[in-house]
Amino acid sequence: MAKVGIRVRSYNVGFGDCFLVTFPDGTKTRNMVVDFGNAPGQLNTGYPEIAKNIFEETGGHLDLVVMTHEHLDHIEGFYAQKKVFDKMKVDYVWMSLPSHPTYYNDYPKAQPLKKIRELAAKFERRIRANQLAVAPSFLMLLRNNLSNPERINYIRNLASNSKRVLYLSR
Repeated sequence: MAKVGIRVRSYNVGFGDCFLVTFPDGTKTRNMVVDFGNAPGQLNTGYPEIAKNIFEETGGHLDLVVMTHEHLDHIEGFYAQKKVFDKMKVDYVWMSLPSHPTYYNDYPKAQPLKKIRELAAKFERRIRANQLAVAPSFLMLLRNNLSNPERINYIRNLASNSKRVLYLSR
């Protein structure tokens, strides 16, 4: 059997990222997904096909899911395709440090970022509630940068146990 090198698949999700990296590890083949998302307001018609392909290519087993950061253009696909990802076995999840549940308590200097996100979320809710006319590109940018706790928790819980979730920083 010939050794297989590293294989990187880059999926066209629109405005966002999704990569499936397959690589040899001794006698095993490992699979890693880095991000899976698309900006809010963009058509996500490719999500089902992409999730199905990831499942088929990996046999339903991911050694690692990497979430580079919390923006929807990097994470929305996991949440939107829960039916597929709920069936997958995921060994490890690596997330950006700001996704840690105690991040804002552990890093007080990050409190201004938390405040900005809270204000942006409040602003976005008021836009929707008052049905204000706002440029779609501005609304997309705003929604993409909000904190997304339900999606982050979903990705965190993909790991086979909580000890297999690691938070990465520079």
